[in-house]
Amino acid sequence: MTDDSGRGLPAERTGLAWQRSALGAGVVSLLLLYHTAHTGWSALTAAAACTAVAAALLTVVGTKRDREFRRGTPREAPRSALLAVAVLVSLSCLLALAASLR
Repeated sequence: MTDDSGRGLPAERTGLAWQRSALGAGVVSLLLLYHTAHTGWSALTAAAACTAVAAALLTVVGTKRDREFRRGTPREAPRSALLAVAVLVSLSCLLALAASLR
């Protein structure tokens, strides 16, 4: 951690949380893609794609939020981006569940 008095530790923790979320979604996407490639292309392909889009969205929004915190002018988190991530993750879960029931 850095000792940047203009930014503060809470802001730094927020930036790290966005990075961890994006990294986790990317890893899940790669694992789904790996499993899909070895078992045959199925509904898991769509689940992997949804998770990859969620990871990319988390990366972009997280980077933007981190920059806002560094400048000391953070605004409210973008509700549309958070809703889109929630929908993409839910859709990924439903597609993975549907693929496992076949």
